[in-house]
Amino acid sequence: MIPMRSSPSFNILRVLLLTVAAITLGCDGGGSDSAPPIGPDIRGSWSGRYYVRGASDAREQAITATISQDGDAIILKTSLIGVGANLTGTLSPDGEMTLIDALDAEIWTTFFQPVSASFVQVADFTAVPQPGESTPLQIIELSRAQ
Repeated sequence: MIPMRSSPSFNILRVLLLTVAAITLGCDGGGSDSAPPIGPDIRGSWSGRYYVRGASDAREQAITATISQDGDAIILKTSLIGVGANLTGTLSPDGEMTLIDALDAEIWTTFFQPVSASFVQVADFTAVPQPGESTPLQIIELSRAQ
């Protein structure tokens, strides 16, 4: 059965297909064959931090990242090892981003605010949220590298 356009399954399928297309076609971060950016131009080098919010064992580490953008296709590669190292997905014209982690297929989103040309923040729950419980979020927060 083909998922309906407004269903979460359709959105995940769309992100997966765009991810495969970006990798296959070589989303290179702005080379001559790239489509102009959709939404904010976030191509290039970034620095920031990875942290977990709401966990009893709070963790934080400095990271660097490179973002490639071809139209609405995004590839975000960070200096993390494991979860959060390679994220691919899409960016909407209004700065909403949905990314899939290559390691565990978890979905990262612009949970708090849309991205801008100078700030990117994406988050993913560390577990499936349960009603009435607080579920920690892992967050990648980036600013333009100077």
